[in-house]
Amino acid sequence: MTVRVPGAVRTLGVALAAMGAALSGCAPAGVVRTEGPAPTAIPWTGPVYVMDSGSGARREPEMIELTRKSTFHFLVWKHWGSARTTATGFETDLACLSGCKADELDGYPVTIVLSDLVRRKYAAYYRTASVTSPEPLPSWAEDLSLIRLHVPAR
Repeated sequence: MTVRVPGAVRTLGVALAAMGAALSGCAPAGVVRTEGPAPTAIPWTGPVYVMDSGSGARREPEMIELTRKSTFHFLVWKHWGSARTTATGFETDLACLSGCKADELDGYPVTIVLSDLVRRKYAAYYRTASVTSPEPLPSWAEDLSLIRLHVPAR
């Protein structure tokens, strides 16, 4: 059995097929077709934390223990939540207990830099800390030039 399709119907069918291919973005195999500007990154809007040595999450802490021997006080943060944040404050180093004078804890001014921001499902965490001081450090001071901080797995 032979079916004859009138010319107008055939022309309409070809036109619809061409329009469908154009609307679906079909391109020859192996060819990527792009249009318009690249998408921009969506800035992080969730909370940002730093984990202390006891695995407690802190946001812009005024006091924190980054290691078991070092406590930082009177911290003032700049750019918290950015890829790199900085604080100035004062450190009390518990390593001095055997070397401190008159059983008093010794300390010194510091600058803390937190970096390597890692995003998790509901929050972000700083993974790296670095501590410097404008003053020469005592011989008993702990080396805090690079501290790997705990970050939750999820």
